[in-house]
Formats: sequence, C-alpha cells, structure tokens
Amino acid sequence: MMSPTQTITFVIGIIACAVGVMTFVSGMLQRSKNAGALENKVDTILKKIENIEETLNEHRDLNEEIRVTIAEQQQQINTLFKRIEALERK
Repeated sequence: MMSPTQTITFVIGIIACAVGVMTFVSGMLQRSKNAGALENKVDTILKKIENIEETLNEHRDLNEEIRVTIAEQQQQINTLFKRIEALERK
C-alpha cells in the first residue's frame, strides 16, 4: 500500500501531466488558428495582386490603343501637309 506522501505525489504528478497536455493542446490550437489567419491573409493578398495585374493589363491595352491612334493621326497629319504643299505648288 502507498503512503499518504506517495499518494499525494502521485496525484500531483497526474495533475501536472494533465496541465502539461492541456497547455500543449492549447498551444497547438492557437498555432493552428494563427496559421489559418495567416493563410487567409495570404489568400487576400494574392487576390489583390491578381486584381492589380488585371488592371495593369487593361492599362497596357489602353496604352497600346492610344499609341496606334497617335501613329494613325500622325500619318494623317503628314498626308495633309503633303497635300497642302502640293496645292501651294500649283
């Protein structure tokens, strides 16, 4: 049979183990929660980056359209100047 001191030591040991296990589980749950929050933040950032890329592509397309329009207008202006010169020579 165990003495009262051994019984108290045994019970305290079991309580300490239970506290240790609960602390470990609590830490793991908190870590999991933080990892989930971090994953959510990363997903949000990736979505925002995709939106920025789409906007950037739209602006590139618009810039290309503007360049083409400017080139066409420059060609038309050169043609008009040539016609004016031809009319002035007559």
